[in-house]
Amino acid sequence: MIKKILLAISVLMTGFIIALYSDSFLRFKVRDIYLLSTFNKIEFIGKDFFFFNNVSYYIATAVTFLILYLANSTSTIVLFLKNSFIAVFIFIITLLALSAIDANLKLIQCTACDDGIKELKRNDINYSLLILSALFASIIPSLILLIKNRNKSGWVIKNKRNSD
Repeated sequence: MIKKILLAISVLMTGFIIALYSDSFLRFKVRDIYLLSTFNKIEFIGKDFFFFNNVSYYIATAVTFLILYLANSTSTIVLFLKNSFIAVFIFIITLLALSAIDANLKLIQCTACDDGIKELKRNDINYSLLILSALFASIIPSLILLIKNRNKSGWVIKNKRNSD
């Protein structure tokens, strides 16, 4: 039992560390998606002044790793890798779609743009909302698997009614 708890804590800490190191990378990628999806009709202005993302991003990333681990803790390595790949794939697709939609909506809102090019400050993008939404979408299959495994193993206490 202690081994499982320590392993879960290490998975949680790994998720937190990955969140710390992937933060600026994801911000750059979201800006790249904005440019590509609008065919460079968005221009980023100003300095990129950024220290840390929202705390909820770090917590959500760590919890995402923990849920992925818990849902697949009794699975084989091949199934664990398959489910991890699916989660990463859903994350990427969701982040691409949400960023492209948001970029095009910002472009549509521009009524006084010079030559159809919208100028955005780098911090005008809600990176936390985009990334957190993609994280949530990526963990849905693991949550479903976790709930199914929980119901099969009898963790759920069934409601018994008295026939009095």
